[in-house]
Amino acid sequence: MNSLGNLIPGLELIGDFITEAEEKAILDEVPFSQETLAVCRNSVRRYGPQRAYAGNIVSRELPKSIKALCPKLGLPYVPTSITVNEYYTGQSLGLHIDEKLCGPIISVLSLVSEATMRFEKDGISHYIKLPARSLIHMKGESRYEWRHGVEPLKEARMSVVFRK
Repeated sequence: MNSLGNLIPGLELIGDFITEAEEKAILDEVPFSQETLAVCRNSVRRYGPQRAYAGNIVSRELPKSIKALCPKLGLPYVPTSITVNEYYTGQSLGLHIDEKLCGPIISVLSLVSEATMRFEKDGISHYIKLPARSLIHMKGESRYEWRHGVEPLKEARMSVVFRK
């Protein structure tokens, strides 16, 4: 576990959070879509009740391979809303702060390849490498005061976002 709180209070990165077998189980159950996507926007699939985000809902039921990881997250609650993001080479995600309805902690599991997440507040930026199979927790200041986004990708990537 790598606390990044000295850079951004409330930010924590856990390398090798899941095994290659767990990653494969997720990708088998929730594979990359076959649709052709524009370079400017990633594909989004949502599972669970989705109080904050209503679009792109696939099912109210969580995929079994992802639901099995929820107790391992170490959160004070069980996440009920999951977003699976697919990114292709060159795609990025603009800086943003998740809606308050998403809960006090946003956890992001990185799959397939490395990504760089940018955090920005008051004109200060930090770039954090997210290796494949790592998990990042954003809580407190990192959750509510720092905008975050994904820099343009060198390879295809998938992320699983856990929200309350």
